[in-house]
Parts: sequence; C-alpha cells; structure tokens
Amino acid sequence: MRIVGHETFYLRPSWLTKGIFHLKDGNAKPFNNPEVAHDLGVGRNMARSIGWWLQVTGLSTINNKSKSTKLSALGEVIFDNDPYMTRLGTWWLVHASSMTQDTILKWLFSFSRTYRFERSALMSELFRELTQQKGKEPAQKSIQKAVSVALNSYAVEIPRVIADPETNLKSPLCRLNLIQYFSSSNYYQRYNPMTATPEALGICLNGGCNNPDDLSFSFRTSDRLQLLQAAFALGHDSLSIHDLAFQGQKILGNEFIEVGSLNGVKTVQFKVMDSAEWAREYYNRILSDFRAVA
Repeated sequence: MRIVGHETFYLRPSWLTKGIFHLKDGNAKPFNNPEVAHDLGVGRNMARSIGWWLQVTGLSTINNKSKSTKLSALGEVIFDNDPYMTRLGTWWLVHASSMTQDTILKWLFSFSRTYRFERSALMSELFRELTQQKGKEPAQKSIQKAVSVALNSYAVEIPRVIADPETNLKSPLCRLNLIQYFSSSNYYQRYNPMTATPEALGICLNGGCNNPDDLSFSFRTSDRLQLLQAAFALGHDSLSIHDLAFQGQKILGNEFIEVGSLNGVKTVQFKVMDSAEWAREYYNRILSDFRAVA
C-alpha cells in the first residue's frame, strides 16, 4: 500500500488539470525534476505531490525503465472531454479510478472501515494493518501524514464553512460529499446523499482492469467482496448498491450493467472494460443527453 509520496499535500483545485496539460504538451520528465516545478509554477514539493496525485488517480503512467511519465488512457479521455474538470461526473470517474490503486485512498474507503470514526482511531487501524503486512512497525509520522492527507482530500466540515472562491483551497474531491467531519465532536462519518455515476460503478466493479483484451465484450458477475468494496468506495452499503446498479442498468442498458437473481440472491453483472472505456461511455452519454435537450 502506498502511503507516502504526496509530500503531505492533499489534492488542491486545478492540480490535476495542471498535470494533464503538462503531460499533454509532451513533457515526460519525472515530477521530482526541478524543471517540472518551474513549468508548473509551483514549488518542488508541490510538483512531486502533483505527480503522486496523477499516479494514484490513474491519470498518468510511469515507465519503470526510463522513469518518464505520460498521460494514461483515462487521462487522455478526460483531457479530450473535460480538461478543466468542471463536471461532477468527472470527479466520480477520478475517484473510482483511485479506488483501483493500492494506496491510502482506497484503504480509507475499504468496507472494513467503520461508519463513524475519530482520526486517532483511523491512525491506529492503519498502524496495525501495515505492521501485520510488512512485519515491522511503520513510522508514526508517516501514518499521521497519510491519514491527514486522505481525510483532508475528502472530508466536508459540518457545519459547512463558506469559503471565498478567490482563496478556496478545498480539495475538489470534497464535492463528492463522501465523508463529513463534525468539528464539534471531532468525529468523521461516511456520508453520501448523492448518487455516483453508473460509469464510476463500472470502474469500481472492474477493479482497474486495464488490459481486458479478448474479454472486452464479456460479462462478469461480481462476487460479494467485490460488490462490498464497490459499495463502500461509492458511499453506499451492501443493500443500496443494488439500487445503484439497477439505476445504472436503466441509464446505460443491460449490455453494460445488469441486476439479476441467482437462487434468490441478487447479482450484479458488468461489462469488462478498462477505466478509459467507462469514462468514454460517460462523456458519450452526457453529450448525447445534451444533444437531446438541444
């Protein structure tokens, strides 16, 4: 699990846009290169953080040999359709893509996390799990920074604080309203009154399948753990996820998502597509809806 590399910065507005424009211009140097920081107009630590965020959201890929960076297929689709990332649906795609990467972000939305928690309890959970995985205790500072970055990237403070648009540095992922922070009690709580896009559900169910090859036209049936992980990643529980899947079937058609029943147990089948294909389907649908209204 990756818990470092963010340089203690949570995701800032326009960072991903800066990053995808930078890579689209053909700049392949690693984000820890001083020239990249100069090109982006940020400090070196911020440049490294932007590079980290591009990776963990699946918008960039790194060549292991040359260490060069380029836009991923998903990054290309977003650049072509919503480069300034103004649509809420784009952020659902970005969030869903991040749920396919083994990082602190996916860990935060694991189905094993409690519904309501304190920051200190979350840090203790992460400490225990990493100790079990690696066989040694991680540095407490690394744990503290990782949890802080993850929560600051998603948590919406209650009561809401109205920020000046000119100075607003709140993470754009807060728009999804997946976690609320109650400042009076110092508690965090999972919360999502909004409905994720069906394409985001498709990405989560596929679990980051980026090379479907001859399986690209096949269907799979999600197992229980897969469905639970997708549910929690999108702010739902194991019951309401079927409602979300059924809504996705109504919007996209059963050639993409289909809710069925096997021996009295509800099942969710989904088309095997990579994140870029699901994103392309989202933008095609939005454009089609726009034309229909026009």
